[in-house]
Amino acid sequence: HCRPMGSGASRSLAAGISSTGPGELREVLQKLDVLARQRIAVALNKAALDCHPDIGEQVLCKVAEAEIDRRACVKDADGTGWEKAIFQGISADGSHMLEGLGFRHPRSWSMPPDQVMRYPPGKRPAELSGVTLTQVSEISSQHRAWLETEAWNVYLRETQRPTMYDVVPKIVRPATAATKCSYSELFSQQAVEVFVSHWWGEEFLSFVASLEHAAQELVRDIDSRLRVLHGRNPGSIVFWICSFANAQWEVNLGQSLATSPFELALASPTCQAVVMVMNELAMPLTRIWCIYEVLRTDVLQHPFYISTSSGVLLGDKAREDASLAQMLTSLAKRILSIEPTEAKASKESDKTMIVGE
Repeated sequence: HCRPMGSGASRSLAAGISSTGPGELREVLQKLDVLARQRIAVALNKAALDCHPDIGEQVLCKVAEAEIDRRACVKDADGTGWEKAIFQGISADGSHMLEGLGFRHPRSWSMPPDQVMRYPPGKRPAELSGVTLTQVSEISSQHRAWLETEAWNVYLRETQRPTMYDVVPKIVRPATAATKCSYSELFSQQAVEVFVSHWWGEEFLSFVASLEHAAQELVRDIDSRLRVLHGRNPGSIVFWICSFANAQWEVNLGQSLATSPFELALASPTCQAVVMVMNELAMPLTRIWCIYEVLRTDVLQHPFYISTSSGVLLGDKAREDASLAQMLTSLAKRILSIEPTEAKASKESDKTMIVGE
């Protein structure tokens, strides 16, 4: 349900935190256990919903009833229409200054605060649901001991360190339990820059290592299509990772491929490249969503990278590095044995939709 802007105690809390130096905040947080830090993150996220938006944040503004059918708007449960806009600040009279999403000639206007709202939990657009490499790496550092501990995997029938299948119930769901939002919504809106295609069964630490290798390569690549990323701090790159972008309470994959969060993120104007996180068994290529993502990457003409925990598989580099060369050889053999039509999905209906369209 849509909720307008609020005020009061939540803004006081935000003001108190913002007046505390980063060093002092870090010192306090380091003394807390992981669960306490997660509770603080959840509390701040809930408070943020009632605070004024950040300048440049995409928000929803109420549409007059007579205009609903003529505007590109979304409707809430009671039929109220809401239109997307960019928050530009607060005017002298307290109204919210807004700007339309038109790129060439965006219109500007103001509205009362009670007619403007942030996206409700779990409703943030897919294309704005990215997380930075730094934010992903923080999960590794905060849960290092657990992530390094091997345990028996009943599905693979072997010992293995925790995977995304473990990270979601252990970390993502507890951190988002209060609002049922996506993990990305614990942070400010971040437009997708690099789409990540992956298999949830990859060990999480290996998954993060693969992203780190990919980020380092992306900021060095001189491909003109990647000029937005060139020379950047690798930690600042915004990745779209489905387990963090989609709310893990009631995952909505859309009524069609065109409206699925995967397609919306891939086709977003801000998406610069696609990284497939690969292991020597080529498991992503046995998953129907990953195959769809590869096909769409080609259609959209995004630069495509295959990254492993040992590095990015690129020409001479892959041949000169022994571990990458071995990975490339194993991968080539495995790919020859894969039959795309036998690719699996967590839900059979997803495979039916993808194959059907």
